[in-house]
Amino acid sequence: MGSSFLDVCRFNPTAGGTADFTYSSPVVGYQSPAAAGALNGATYSYRAESADLSQWEIGTGVYNTSTGVLSRAAVLFNSAGTTAKINFTAAPQVAVVALAEDLITPAEAVYWTDRAALLDPAAYVYWHGVFSVTVPAGETWYVLNAWATKIQGSAQWYHRDLGTDECFPVTAGTTISTIGLADSFLYVCRPALVTSDPAYLAPKSLYYSRLNALRAIALSQLSASQAAGAAAGTSGTATFPFDFNDGILAQISVMDSAWCLLADPLGRGALNSCIEVSDLHQFRPTKTLLTPFRRAMFPSIQCQGASVSGNATDTIVGGSGVLSYYKLPDSWRTQSPLNAYRAAVLADTPRIYYTFDEVSGTVVNDAGSVGLNGAYFGTPVLGLPGATSDGRYGTCFNASNEGVSIPGSANFDFAGGDFTYEAWVKFDALPTPTAGADIYVVNAWQTDASSPISTLLGVSNNKFKFYAMVTGSVTVSVSSTVSLGLAQYYHVICGRSGGNLFIRVVSKEARQTAAISANIIARGSNAVWLGTGNTGAAYVAALTGRIDEFALYNSALSDARADAHHAAQIGW
Repeated sequence: MGSSFLDVCRFNPTAGGTADFTYSSPVVGYQSPAAAGALNGATYSYRAESADLSQWEIGTGVYNTSTGVLSRAAVLFNSAGTTAKINFTAAPQVAVVALAEDLITPAEAVYWTDRAALLDPAAYVYWHGVFSVTVPAGETWYVLNAWATKIQGSAQWYHRDLGTDECFPVTAGTTISTIGLADSFLYVCRPALVTSDPAYLAPKSLYYSRLNALRAIALSQLSASQAAGAAAGTSGTATFPFDFNDGILAQISVMDSAWCLLADPLGRGALNSCIEVSDLHQFRPTKTLLTPFRRAMFPSIQCQGASVSGNATDTIVGGSGVLSYYKLPDSWRTQSPLNAYRAAVLADTPRIYYTFDEVSGTVVNDAGSVGLNGAYFGTPVLGLPGATSDGRYGTCFNASNEGVSIPGSANFDFAGGDFTYEAWVKFDALPTPTAGADIYVVNAWQTDASSPISTLLGVSNNKFKFYAMVTGSVTVSVSSTVSLGLAQYYHVICGRSGGNLFIRVVSKEARQTAAISANIIARGSNAVWLGTGNTGAAYVAALTGRIDEFALYNSALSDARADAHHAAQIGW
């Protein structure tokens, strides 16, 4: 059954009835049957589904190009209907597709839908650190790569074969958690993220068309290396170029190295591609390896040198790792690149929102409602991996005279009203803890000797601390409970909610509060700084590390919304 050429067409079911289907519009990338009059009267295979997938019908139909109607007769169906046609009751209806392939059963459609999703970078989700996730009802996830994680009811397990052919399914209701290690990771394909795309209504054709498209894409390569004689554990890093968004990993090879792997936006190694002999000696057998990835999620690779004798104190032999990959065109998927974190933030209407996606220049673009652009000063490093997997880049400050200056604005005149600062902060170095403000993160406190002292998010005693000045001599402050470390991003919120100041490191502690009754001193026309303080003669309390996704709200961000932002940082 079905025509002998590739055509896909969408039709609109009649809700609540068994009428034939009326032509709607062609699926992007395919030819509509209506485009060729010679197709009039041609017989097509089709599949129709309700939006909740509880009702489906497959069969053949005759297409009339004059009326745009597919006269259909069901072969197989599920749920309410006659012996020939379904009475669709679950609205809204999913469009019907006339397929140019042989009729496939519902079970085959599920199989090919998932196979097509396994080649779609937009379908992948990644966790790193300490986590526990449960597969939602009605879904199946496919695990491609995991480390230091355990599946519900089992002992610890590892899975490092990154290829789609080596993945394994995990069914709804299954919980996957870590064993408590900060470098645990999990990389899964979640087809439900993409299968609402109309292209997936022809899943078998989509799967093979994607495979075939790879034949016309030249392989690209990225390499990282280490010098011989370096200390054991020394690694080399290389960053992907900015000229693509989505990729497919094809192969990884190593020469005199322990491993080569994709590295996540936190700058730590993840998605190991090798099979262990020991921690320092591993191997990668030759095999089929197709692994979709988003460059924003894995912006770099990391290669670690092997030691001479395989122990942790020996010097390394040197060596290199080379990753071969396909740069996918943006047309590979019809969905635009995910921006879940940005969407979650913008839903709460920030007044100022800096994503730090700039790769050159001095302007820090404001995506908030005010349009108050900031300015980089000094020589910060731009275009580095960002804090969130759906973002693009981040910025690193590594000298005392580097930071961001925000022009003076009434948006920082909080008085007695609610407000919130939100940011992601990563420390590359921390000073010896003291009771003072050792590091300035968000600084509306000190720019020169004459500036009014207003608010400050800083680091004191190795913890985030938020200060608010209510008179020239009275300061109200509140501290986080989380002891800070290196090489990880902290998602912190702070501000005022009614009669309390608050601070919280999201996902790591409950909200900490301190009572406040007076108005906060106005900032007026004085500038605000990110990452440092400026006395007018010298820079003080500078951050060595990164700030990303800074937002200012003229409301108190709730814990529920902060949690929603945090969940969105993985891109869905």
